[in-house]
Parts: sequence; structure tokens; C-alpha cells
Amino acid sequence: MNLKPFALLIGSIFTLFLSSPIYSQASPPAEWTLMFYMDSDNDLELPQMIDLTEMMEVGSTAQINIVALVDRNVSGDEDNNYTNADVGGLKNWTTAKYLRVEKGRLKELADLGEINMGDPKNLADFIEHAAKDFPAKKYSLVFGDHGSGWPGILHDEGNGEDGLNMTELNSALARATKNVGKLELIGFDACLMANFEVARTVSPYAKYMVASQELEPGNGWNYVAIMNGLNASPVMDGKTLGEGITRSYKNFYSGGSQGNRDASITLSLTDLSKIDALNTAFADLAARNQTI
Repeated sequence: MNLKPFALLIGSIFTLFLSSPIYSQASPPAEWTLMFYMDSDNDLELPQMIDLTEMMEVGSTAQINIVALVDRNVSGDEDNNYTNADVGGLKNWTTAKYLRVEKGRLKELADLGEINMGDPKNLADFIEHAAKDFPAKKYSLVFGDHGSGWPGILHDEGNGEDGLNMTELNSALARATKNVGKLELIGFDACLMANFEVARTVSPYAKYMVASQELEPGNGWNYVAIMNGLNASPVMDGKTLGEGITRSYKNFYSGGSQGNRDASITLSLTDLSKIDALNTAFADLAARNQTI
């Protein structure tokens, strides 16, 4: 079977839905647009639906837009972290939905069908259209999924377990930020993404990075605390937001209930403006070692 025409059709549907002017906002730019690229088409579907529920406790405001692209799985096996549960007033879906997270509910902007979240074009499309639909002074992009460090991010079971390697991530961010501008913060709610290779890949496209050096618990970040903190002070910059993310993460797993406690957690905030100097130092060290 020739799948190329089908792939082209899905790509056309993605572009058609997201470019529709009915999703454009006429109001002045908000302080923040938070973009969540959530590949829930795997065994993290259940905890990621809980993440969305946490975000809905605060929801979007006049100053903070919370926008997500969420691809779900066909399995409902909750024993293995899948679910067929309805979320935010929407019936269970197995496709990718473009959503605005509001207080107490999810507003569906478009159903894009089954798309490959590991395709860099889909990531770039999402960033560009979310920024166009919800203009803001500052933008953040957070990935929710499995991470494996420099080999890549995401694990789309509905598309051959495809993900984004560093070359693909670079190409998507390069294309999107050409129009949107540098992101204030990029985050990885995923395992093993706080390493030099990842930071160097994203450093041209964002000011700050939040990621974990080690494995993350399945529950991931504490979105209730993150959203409440940002809502209380929406003018904060990426550094302050990143500090709030890491602090709330630490508090959730070290000071929370017994069931949440995990002494092995790591989460760090990286100033990406320092990465070029670090890369130069590495190169200099390597050159010196070669002469010994």
C-alpha cells in the first residue's frame, strides 16, 4: 500500500485546521503563551491526562494562554498507564487534538486526525500556529513524553514509535522561531534530557531550558503549582518561571505525601546563553588533550 498520499492528506488537514482564521485572537498580546506538545500516544497517556487536569485547575486567563497539541492512544489499559477516560469535558479521543486549556475544561480548536508527533514539520506547525492564534510577549514550549537524552524525545506508538532526534528537533525549532522569535523557555517533562547535547541543540532558539538529568517519576511536573505561580505574577521572565518549575517539582516529590516522595529526582534550569562559551571550553580542552 502506498502511504504517501495519505501522509500528504494528513499534512494538508493539519495546515487547513490550524490556519483557519476562526482561531485567531483579536485581543492584545498576552504576557505568556504556554505551548504543550504532548505525545500521549504511548504508556504515559494516563499521567499526561492527569497533567491536563492539573492545568485546568487554573486554566488560561487574559494574560496567560495555555495551548496544547495532545495525541492519545487507542488502548484503555489503565494497569499499564493508558486510559479511555473523558478529559476536560471532551469524550475520549485517539487522535491528535489542538486544545486551549481553560479553567475546568478543554476547548477543542481542531481534531487533526492521527498525526506523527515525531515528524518535525508537525512540531513546527504547532509552534507557528499557536503563536499566531494566541500572540504573547513571551512563549514557552514544553514537551511531555518519554525522553532518552541526545538520541531524542517522544515515543509515538501510533506511528512506529517514532520520535524527534536532535537533528529533527533543531530543524523544527529553526523553522518555527524564524517567525515566532526566540522562545523564553523550553522544557522537557521527560526523562534524561538535561545534557549538553540537548542544551546545545536548543540554545539558539530559547533563553532557558528546564529538564531532568535523571529519570522522572511518571507523574511528571506539578502543574497546579506552576500555573498558580505564573497566574500570580504573569510578568515574570523565563528564568523566574523556570525557578518556579524546579522548586515546585522538588516540593512535590520531597515534601509532598508519602506516595509522591522520591529522593532520586533531578530537575535543573539552564541559562542557554552560556552554552556557546561552554562549547568553546570543551573544544579547547579536547584540542589540548590531543597535543599531550
